[in-house]
Amino acid sequence: MNKKQWRQQRREEGWKDTLIWLSPASLSVIEERKEKAESLSNCINRIIQGDTKTNINGNSLGYIEQSQSYISLKQEIEELRERVHKLENRLTSQNDTANNITKEVGYIDDYITKLKGRITQLREEGLSFSEIAKRLNEENLWSLTNKEWSKSAVNRFFNRHLK
Repeated sequence: MNKKQWRQQRREEGWKDTLIWLSPASLSVIEERKEKAESLSNCINRIIQGDTKTNINGNSLGYIEQSQSYISLKQEIEELRERVHKLENRLTSQNDTANNITKEVGYIDDYITKLKGRITQLREEGLSFSEIAKRLNEENLWSLTNKEWSKSAVNRFFNRHLK
């Protein structure tokens, strides 16, 4: 069986061939766990599936779970998942907000008028620019650049439109 046929057979069995970039730390963990004459692909699959290995005394070791490198790698993966989730939510929220702005006000001038009124109201309540930024973000009122509000963005808007 040649390499092309082998790959086709794997795909038919549900395997997915992917290109991945491994950090030096990840590669080190994999190399530590790689058995003699084992392919990198098989080693990675075994690690992901949580296979265990037996030590000299016959005790089962959750070898990869015991590794400090694995623990930090697992934390990095979780942090990345959280970041991706936040970005996906933010993109969805931005698209929804942009659609709502168009539906509600139709034109940018109307949206600016709406923002002027809301920022003026919040300033009259005694809120600082930082507090106003936080409140506008909570209310999903995005800045004119379709980004979250910051203290400086509120300050710029205030100086341009309300002074």
